[in-house]
Amino acid sequence: PTFAPSWTKPAIVVDGCAGDHPTSCGTVADESASTGVTLFDADGRHYLAWTQVYDGLGPDDPNHHTYSQMAGPFTTPADAYFGTVMSSGVKTMMSSEPHPFCNTSWDCNNRDKQDWKREGDAYYVLYNGANYYRCSGAWGISAARSPAAVTAGPYTDRLPLSRGIPALVDGTCGASYPMLNVVDGDLWVYYAYVVPDGHPGGRHVTMRTRLFATTGGESTA
Repeated sequence: PTFAPSWTKPAIVVDGCAGDHPTSCGTVADESASTGVTLFDADGRHYLAWTQVYDGLGPDDPNHHTYSQMAGPFTTPADAYFGTVMSSGVKTMMSSEPHPFCNTSWDCNNRDKQDWKREGDAYYVLYNGANYYRCSGAWGISAARSPAAVTAGPYTDRLPLSRGIPALVDGTCGASYPMLNVVDGDLWVYYAYVVPDGHPGGRHVTMRTRLFATTGGESTA
């Protein structure tokens, strides 16, 4: 990988929508295809997920929201899959309300998947969420799971924030970018966090917490 000429030419895997380009978007609203992640399961199948940020028709659009999409399995390499956010075969992994600063749940306006892995018989998605679609509002990190990688409906089996990781600093992405790793047989979550320290914006650190123990007991940490 350190030999640059061995790299292939970058190719669009999932396209975003900006104004009237590409025309297949079918909308003039701005939508980005952000933070993509691939999943390869034990059966050799591969899948793709990404986050949709709906910036809509400008800063005053009342329908701003962030949600997660998924597609697959694919029979060709992931870098050979082309399409737009409106392609057929795309399903919603986690939906959200098009209502900034909503109050129906802590993550009602922003469910932004970050990591996606199969462990045992379940597929886990780690995500950061908030009641605002960008870096404002009250943030936190949680996990969702499903018995299948790509399902007909969204991943609805999600941990409440009381068992997740709430941010201590609001008005910024105070708890974000979680990654799932297996350490000595246990599932650990590594994530970015903002710690209040008396200065504007707080102190940015990397933290970890155990999600599941080897015994199968769920951590409440």
